[in-house]
Amino acid sequence: MSTLPWIAAFLLGALAPAALFAAISGKASQMLPPAFAVTIGHALILGVPVALLYRWKRWKRLWAAVAGAALIGMIPVGILTWPLDPSSRGWDSVNDVVQWVDGIPTLAGWISYAELLAWMAVLGAIGGLIFWLTLRCCGLIPGDAQMSFRPRLGLLLASLAVAASGSVAALPMLSADRSCHNVFRDGQRSVSAVVNIDLDIVQADWRDLAKLLEQFGQSRQMSFRDLSQSQAPTVDMLYLSLCAEDSPVISIDEQHWHTDRLPPSNRGVGVRIYDPRGGHDWPALARELVAALDGRWSGKVRFRDYGGRLVPAPSELSSPRGAPPG
Repeated sequence: MSTLPWIAAFLLGALAPAALFAAISGKASQMLPPAFAVTIGHALILGVPVALLYRWKRWKRLWAAVAGAALIGMIPVGILTWPLDPSSRGWDSVNDVVQWVDGIPTLAGWISYAELLAWMAVLGAIGGLIFWLTLRCCGLIPGDAQMSFRPRLGLLLASLAVAASGSVAALPMLSADRSCHNVFRDGQRSVSAVVNIDLDIVQADWRDLAKLLEQFGQSRQMSFRDLSQSQAPTVDMLYLSLCAEDSPVISIDEQHWHTDRLPPSNRGVGVRIYDPRGGHDWPALARELVAALDGRWSGKVRFRDYGGRLVPAPSELSSPRGAPPG
């Protein structure tokens, strides 16, 4: 029974910073499972040895637990994101502020690195605080001579921690998108587009494109989804999809980074058609979509192969029955 408070302390100590990080990110349901995977990894790989060392040394003070947990949260990220790389000859900026030049961080780069470490230290310290409080509540870290081990509380906290951890682990399955918009809903690990349209338009045309696809879907009883968003001043994202049950999926996934200083490429907006279940008359849908796009932006509809090279229109689109001519 004395192991139950330790189980509760490790799980709750990992859950607390993961939940805080997910809440601040604004995408709690999406970010909580991967964040918890990271924090539980920290707890098992680094936290267990440190806890055993503390137990052997009889270090039971709160400040020692919080300081050790802060280091556990900070050191792995500090190593993985170490910004100094003299072998690099590139440069980068964030929000138009130069962070690295030829692999050497600028003052702004070092400040960003320090802010990241401080944030990870805070998350680690929160986990250490919850860990210490759990053991304290269960009586394994007595605050006075009258406090003793509380097995029932340890059992209760361990049960709650295991249930909460299991719920977080199951969250991706419970919240999975099972609609026709998800081309991987049937378990496929990879799905290739049957048609890769390159629409040669600029960002100012994105709204018109969304309206066109919505109207296109309405006329064919297809579900339209618009998850586009703008995270000014960093990036604008165009996420559109059209689908129906047992039909091909039309998908657009486009991003425009405002911090990108590279010269503009000759790529337009990628409009891809997927047929994840196979055997459908996707050429007919593709021909109708190409006609609608070309009717709005005449001469702007192009096609690319898997390597990104411009190619002629697929032969399937030239036959009214969807079969190659000849």
